[in-house]
Amino acid sequence: MLVTRPQPEADRQASILADRGLAPIISPLLQVRPAPLSAEALDTLAGAGTIVATSRNALRSLESAPVSLLATIKAHTALVCVGADTAELARALGYQVVVAGDGNAAELAPLAVATAACRSGPLVRLERQPTTANQAAGFKSPPDPIVVAAEAAGQTVARLPVYRVDTVPDLTPQALAAFRNGALDLVVLMSPATSRAFISAAARGVLTLASGLPVYVCISAAAAAPLEHLPQRCIIVADKPNQAGVLSAVDRAVARLS
Repeated sequence: MLVTRPQPEADRQASILADRGLAPIISPLLQVRPAPLSAEALDTLAGAGTIVATSRNALRSLESAPVSLLATIKAHTALVCVGADTAELARALGYQVVVAGDGNAAELAPLAVATAACRSGPLVRLERQPTTANQAAGFKSPPDPIVVAAEAAGQTVARLPVYRVDTVPDLTPQALAAFRNGALDLVVLMSPATSRAFISAAARGVLTLASGLPVYVCISAAAAAPLEHLPQRCIIVADKPNQAGVLSAVDRAVARLS
């Protein structure tokens, strides 16, 4: 099976899958890097009453901020995050006030608004930096449900891009060989961007994706959407957009292939 997450999450997911008796091949299709933090961005962080993170990538990237500022944030600022995995990382990084919700950003929004209502200072939404290609094309992201809910509640919101994501154009030689030898039964895709990158990388590798294999396990319907045009596709979407949901979907896929 193919693990396509960016590092270091790819290694982490592969280890979990290997512990379940599977044979993962790692070929990250995205690369995550911290975005530069301006003086204005650092001031925004310093004044935050609540920080909202829906990605472990955002928390890791925020570690590029000055140590003294991070120490203050971790000790005093409420961090609202999606999922047990992100909350676990937050606590490991030293955050003392961690409020964890489940599901996706829309489901997290009420919890973020309720937490911010009890804190002084604005709600700071950590997010991904728009890509240069999307900006040049005039692409606009859909409204963020957390920002929409907080503004509707009369709260001050600051959106802060803390990481950027670049596409990795090619699959690794090991992944390409597994495809061509018919040894790859399952591909795990954790975001719409990863799915698009996979299709592009498969085309660059001149791979045929019309045989009914591999089975695609997708974290969400949005991640599955870029695959809808593939003929003879088999897509299994996780019941919940988190690691546990994906692992359950992998189990269903393995059962289907058995």
